[in-house]
Amino acid sequence: FAPGDALCRPHYTLESLAIEGGEIAVPGSDTGRQDAVDCASVKVCGALESKREQFRRYLEEAGVLDSLTSVLVALYEEAEKPNNALDFLKQHLGVAGQESADTVALQQELRDMRQRWELLAEENKGLKNRVGLPMIIFH
Repeated sequence: FAPGDALCRPHYTLESLAIEGGEIAVPGSDTGRQDAVDCASVKVCGALESKREQFRRYLEEAGVLDSLTSVLVALYEEAEKPNNALDFLKQHLGVAGQESADTVALQQELRDMRQRWELLAEENKGLKNRVGLPMIIFH
């Protein structure tokens, strides 16, 4: 239903509606009563549709819909379907999206630390050779 639909045409003010015996009493016939109830339903549905549309736009703008679509297409195109589709989605969603700034920073820090460790291991090896201590190799 949309606000312009025939069911929403008869408009009643809240003051003209009354609750009698658990039902909404509308001036006029039973049809008028049903039209008013339908109209109220349309307005509620319209508000829900508006919220749904806003949420859909939010997901679209954030790239969520594209990511989900690409992962679902990848699952569909799998020759052998995985035993656990949810794990497939989780695994591929992590890859499908861009890496967060924290992830990139941590990966760079790990590379730097490994490089520093190699330099220190070489320095340690040279010092042990100068002192004449037996070498212990760590891996």
